[in-house]
Amino acid sequence: MSTNNLFQQAIEKKELLDFAQGSSAYFLVDRETGEHWVLGTWLNEVIPYCQQIRTFQVVCDMLLELIHTTFLPVSLKVNLILYHIHVFYYLKKEHRFNSSDVVKSIELDVFKLLYEYTDLLTRAKQEDQLQQVYQSIGVIQKNGGLNTYKIA
Repeated sequence: MSTNNLFQQAIEKKELLDFAQGSSAYFLVDRETGEHWVLGTWLNEVIPYCQQIRTFQVVCDMLLELIHTTFLPVSLKVNLILYHIHVFYYLKKEHRFNSSDVVKSIELDVFKLLYEYTDLLTRAKQEDQLQQVYQSIGVIQKNGGLNTYKIA
């Protein structure tokens, strides 16, 4: 089935990891930073497709694939996970879509990754990076997500 929706294509081609990180055909440039524009992929690809199929559960598949991959450095995985989760809760709070809190169903996986990474940063005395992670989590919490995550 041919489609213009990149999220649907990624699902069909089993390329959710590539979509999540904006690899190759899934790269959408942020004109301000020149980096992959996760917010734009949500607005233009993820939300329209999930509304069409009437569920955001497929987002969990993408996030879980990202969490459990061994092909990416943990720092990149954490940054991407936090970025996607931030966008989910931000847009949900802004009433840009209607969905149950599907991210809640994978919180244990998310928390395990975050605790492992923050422990690694703590042991390596990478205080600046650790504070950036905590700041990102705090922003997500203000938007209604990851509320049971305890910042050390």
